[in-house]
Parts: sequence; structure tokens; C-alpha cells
Amino acid sequence: MELTKLTSHQVKEINKLVERKESLESELQKIEQQLASYENGGTTSSKKGRRVGRPKKATSAGSQTTSKPGSETRKRAPRGKLKEGIINALSSAGQEGLTVKELAQRLNTSTGNIHAWFFTTGKKMKGIKKVGPGQYALSGKPQ
Repeated sequence: MELTKLTSHQVKEINKLVERKESLESELQKIEQQLASYENGGTTSSKKGRRVGRPKKATSAGSQTTSKPGSETRKRAPRGKLKEGIINALSSAGQEGLTVKELAQRLNTSTGNIHAWFFTTGKKMKGIKKVGPGQYALSGKPQ
């Protein structure tokens, strides 16, 4: 058999046969493992993973995840909205500043978001000073 004289149909047939051979070899290997487990006194059960009685998870592309009743998804705020809100609130607070908890209440966000903002964006701005534990104020014009 010369490889240069094979037609595309023959190549497809050869490919199918090779794939079938590989699948049969893997099946034979599984059977040999089962036989070996009998010889060693083990069990034939090779199922691992999910527990009996639990439904399988849907993995199809069309499956949708359901949320808890009453939970609503929030849209993301526009870029720079938190920064603008924090600077406005601190400028109206004066020299004594505001605590993170007060800022979170005024801006209707979590204290974690406020802390994260101060530790990332806030520390790059020269006009913001930490005046106490969890308390920040404006000292001049923020940049």
C-alpha cells in the first residue's frame, strides 16, 4: 500500500478504524483492571465521584442557573462613580472627615468596597488623609 496513492475516502476509513482500535484497546484495559481486582480480592466497583441519589449537574450550554428567591442582581456602577461619591462626601464633611461606615451608608455600598477603594485608588490620591482608624478626610484638593 502506497500512502501517496490513497484517496481521501480511504484515509477517512483508516482514521475510523484507528479510532475504533484505540477505543477497543482502552475498553480491554478496563476489563483487565477489573479482572486484576478480582485476583487481588478487591471489588469491581470502580465508580467514583458523585454520591448515589444526587442529581447530575446540568452542563449543557442552554442550562440556566437559578438564583435564590428574593435575590436581585445589581448592575455595576459606571466607572469613577465611587471615587466621585467619596470625594463629594469627604469635601462636605470638612476637616474631621468621615468613617468608612458613614461613607458606605451615604453611598449605599458595602464597607468592604470603601476599604478596597482607599487601599487601591485612595492611596494614590494626594489630597486624601487618614485621620483615624477607619476615618478619612480631604486635606486640600484631591488629584
